[in-house]
Amino acid sequence: MSGQQRRRRIVHVVDSFAVGGLENVIVQPINRLLAERFEHVVLSLTIMSDFKQCITQPDVRFIELHKPAGHAAALFRTSTNCCENFNPMWCTVATWLG
Repeated sequence: MSGQQRRRRIVHVVDSFAVGGLENVIVQPINRLLAERFEHVVLSLTIMSDFKQCITQPDVRFIELHKPAGHAAALFRTSTNCCENFNPMWCTVATWLG
């Protein structure tokens, strides 16, 4: 590629983004992958806590969908649309959907 190389976008889908082991698994690659080559979006189905301050990379986008308790079928369409609009190279889903 000539000129500036387009950064590859990765969308990380989680139930919530708060202190926990699963969230640490997401924070580590975000902080370690080169910011010049990768762009990250963290999509939380419910809420985010101050834990997002553990991410040291610049320009990481955080989105909360505020899913209510129980099943929320309409949220499936919203989260799918978000992922499609971001046009990610990779999408990780780390959530309990039970």
